[in-house]
Amino acid sequence: MLKRRQGALLLTVVLFVPIAAHGQARRPNLVVLYADDMGWSDVGFNGRKEWSTPNLDRLAAQGTVFDRWYTGSPLCAPSRACLLTGRYTLHHGVRNNSVDLPQSETTIAEAVKPLGYATALIGKWHRGRLADGGFTH
Repeated sequence: MLKRRQGALLLTVVLFVPIAAHGQARRPNLVVLYADDMGWSDVGFNGRKEWSTPNLDRLAAQGTVFDRWYTGSPLCAPSRACLLTGRYTLHHGVRNNSVDLPQSETTIAEAVKPLGYATALIGKWHRGRLADGGFTH
């Protein structure tokens, strides 16, 4: 049985591709797009006319759009940590871009693996500082 915290994580996320177990119904694909500096009205499916977003519009038409989503932090790494864990910055400990997500935190990817999902994260990550003092991306 999933811990309560892991259960809450099932409501947030990155890219998940299902693996249907033998004899089980196929699970839905879960794709979460999380973009820096993108506003609600920056896509066609929310009314943008100045430029087109046909691929995002098609995904929105074929799936579920969560239109009441708020970032957990004004900084990149803390807000992604909120998305991955379902927890506020105060609780997951990533308070700026140079802090790694603690190994003790359970991510949505870890929470859905027991349900038969294979998971992947594609894109920006910000895993703290490199040995030479620079940032990872």
